[in-house]
Amino acid sequence: MILTAMQPSSLPAAILRSGRIEVWLETQLPDDAARGEILQGWLESLPAPLATVDVAALVRATRGLTGADLKAVVEDGKLLFAHALSIGQPAKRVESYFLEAVETVRKNRRTYAKKKRVEFGEPEPIGFRSQPA
Repeated sequence: MILTAMQPSSLPAAILRSGRIEVWLETQLPDDAARGEILQGWLESLPAPLATVDVAALVRATRGLTGADLKAVVEDGKLLFAHALSIGQPAKRVESYFLEAVETVRKNRRTYAKKKRVEFGEPEPIGFRSQPA
């Protein structure tokens, strides 16, 4: 069995008890160099206006984001750029679309990081219904 968790502190103590987990792998958030490589990889296949983005500016703006977050930043930045073109907005610096996407990703992370309280209703009785003969 393979187990993954974004926040191991949210796992039940019974799972984390000694002897239950044989191998524990921990990953870290990408540092500046790694974020630069990840962003460059996603940006290099984009058309000319988007591929010319200042990667160093994006690296500075994306501290604390995961690789998946960086992919979302690139995808959302592309969509923001395409939307602006489709409605005839005046062109902005390419970085501004990606920086707007960074803020959206950060906002989404804050929203989903909040623990949501789950309300449970009355349990339904479990049993067999007698069938008429």
